[in-house]
Amino acid sequence: MQFTKYQILLFALITFAIAIRFINFPERITFGPEQAISLLVSADYINEKFSLLGLPSTQRTTSQGHIIFYPPVFNYSLIPLLLIFNYEVVGISAFFAVLNIFTGVLLYYLVKLYFDKVIAFFAATLFLFNSIMIDHSLFIWSVNYMPLLNLLIIFLLLQLYKKRGIKFNGFLIGLLATLSFGIEYLYLFTGILVFIFGIKFAQKKLRWMIEFFTGAVLGILPTIIFDVTHEFYHFGTLWQYLKDFLAGETESKITTYHFLQFWPLLAFVGGYLLYFFYKKNRILSFAILGIYLIFNLGFGNVNFSEPKGMYKNLNLSILQNAADDIADRNPDNFNLVMTFDFDSRAYPLRYLLKYNHYLTPLGVEDYPTASQLYVLTTTDYPVLTTTLWEISSFHPENQIVLSKTGDFVLYKLSAGN
Repeated sequence: MQFTKYQILLFALITFAIAIRFINFPERITFGPEQAISLLVSADYINEKFSLLGLPSTQRTTSQGHIIFYPPVFNYSLIPLLLIFNYEVVGISAFFAVLNIFTGVLLYYLVKLYFDKVIAFFAATLFLFNSIMIDHSLFIWSVNYMPLLNLLIIFLLLQLYKKRGIKFNGFLIGLLATLSFGIEYLYLFTGILVFIFGIKFAQKKLRWMIEFFTGAVLGILPTIIFDVTHEFYHFGTLWQYLKDFLAGETESKITTYHFLQFWPLLAFVGGYLLYFFYKKNRILSFAILGIYLIFNLGFGNVNFSEPKGMYKNLNLSILQNAADDIADRNPDNFNLVMTFDFDSRAYPLRYLLKYNHYLTPLGVEDYPTASQLYVLTTTDYPVLTTTLWEISSFHPENQIVLSKTGDFVLYKLSAGN
């Protein structure tokens, strides 16, 4: 069998994309509170109580103290991964790296199908070797689905524009749009644009609208059922959060993950521009691509030795070692603390102990009643004199160093008699 040069280039592209993501993969994984809470919620669906409530935000609450929750579909998607990989973080994280590569490859085939294989090659290269896409391949997070969902939406809108019939086009677009909304609420504005373009391109507009809203309802059905049976909790908290935002009472800010739905489109536009230069001067087009690759893969934008989204020098291995040390003592009536960033309640350790070691700590409100406290912190942290509530409410008087790794130390604290 003979391969064309484009097949060879595509194979090289995929191979390099895999290598960029999986070199030293376990040490580069970001496993922070967002990832741990996502896994805890999904694992509890399996082992404790199934729920329609969804995923709590780690940082967003209303002025009335109500927590913002996201629809549970993302957590439902983690359930088979938890079972397949036996609750191991590395395997579940690897799925999201594969998901990102698959999105890039699908982008190549769809652009090749509708436009040109050279544009497809450029677009896929821009997508797969973008530093933000590489970064999102290295942790578990709901927004990692956004590029794929919206690549499919773009494809379906293109089908609609070209009058090529796909049955239930409106239903599929509505479903994908509300799945995206359930991942990130600010997607609402993009969803409105999707709806407007769909109406504009549809030949049978009323039928398309009915299909769209049917799919939209299905995509967010668990949340609708929950709201109807729980005094519209989601709607109420979102409305209050919006009022808080307009009143300047929140600290919300716009970041890149709010725009991940546009990454496939931006890659296509970039690929088309490179194709324009390619037709004029091939050397120039590949020179521009080379500069892009150097900028994205160099200058510290991609770190091949440690996570980008965790406290300096902290990684999954250190967390796993700390969990191993605690599990070896088989404690009872204990609680956990980490003093990094905003995760004083040690959600990564909670997940590792509960679902890798079958040890369940006390709840996050039960620090004063614990018999012992395990604290993972830096070597210079004043564990006995800190004002951090999770430690000070325990009233520690004695500390024992259980282990020390690099800049980090694991303490066992006990209260006075």
